[in-house]
Amino acid sequence: GGTDYNAELRERRRAWSTQRFPLGSYREEKVIFQETNLDFLLSMSKELNSTFNLSAYVGGNLMRQTSSYSDVFAPQLTVPGIFSINNSRVAIQASAYNFERRINSLYASAQASYRNYLFLELTARNDWSSTLPSANWSYFYPSASVSAVITDMFNITNGPLSFAKVRVGYAGVGSDTREYSLVNTFSSQTAAQGLPVYSESSVINNAQLMPEQSRSMEVGADLRFFNDRVGLDVSYYQTRTENQTIPVPLSITTGYSARIINAGLVENKGIEVILNLVPVQLANGFKWNVDVNFSR
Repeated sequence: GGTDYNAELRERRRAWSTQRFPLGSYREEKVIFQETNLDFLLSMSKELNSTFNLSAYVGGNLMRQTSSYSDVFAPQLTVPGIFSINNSRVAIQASAYNFERRINSLYASAQASYRNYLFLELTARNDWSSTLPSANWSYFYPSASVSAVITDMFNITNGPLSFAKVRVGYAGVGSDTREYSLVNTFSSQTAAQGLPVYSESSVINNAQLMPEQSRSMEVGADLRFFNDRVGLDVSYYQTRTENQTIPVPLSITTGYSARIINAGLVENKGIEVILNLVPVQLANGFKWNVDVNFSR
């Protein structure tokens, strides 16, 4: 378990005869943030025989975030040079904001290898976030990857090919949204003639938000030739992201500036190629490496 805590007191002082503040001003801001994490992890590793290795772990995390912000502003000073909220010539302006956020997580992973040339890795994770509605606050995302060293698998020791490895993987990532995006509330403003004033949020929140989900796939190969004098690493990837939390702008005539929705299906795909060359390698230790990369 561990916690990270920090607190700031910011003071802003403006003297009399300042261009924007001819009667001076004084401001105090207090910013406090704390994050606490509690974790557990159980792991095991087993060599089942001389050719097969297995390792696995299961764990969990409890994360808590709290933050508070307060701002007190004296826009004019009664007596020059005395920087105090009590020395305000006019009504004091004040605002405050607090938030709390929680995420509970469970996760597991397993890795297996066969004869040190065939590898399998599986992971799974589930999060429960307080920023999402109770019907959607649980989201699950797994991953799996397989890789094989072809040169070791088929005992390739002669010829120009010195190393060859192929890989394929699939991974999912889930995420929540920012806190307090579900229900519209009223915020208190500076009192008008001694009467309390409240205003509604300019953004329409959404009580049906869903977690954002991203799924990606990658295939690739790592090839080396002539005792590693020439290397080629090629990858192709495709990522699809859906249920993104997006603030959609609205016409100001509606009384609001934006509405929060889940929308969009974004697809990213591309290819990456890395070429490694050693054109010069002398017996006295001098070596010249050339790396060229290309992506689209």
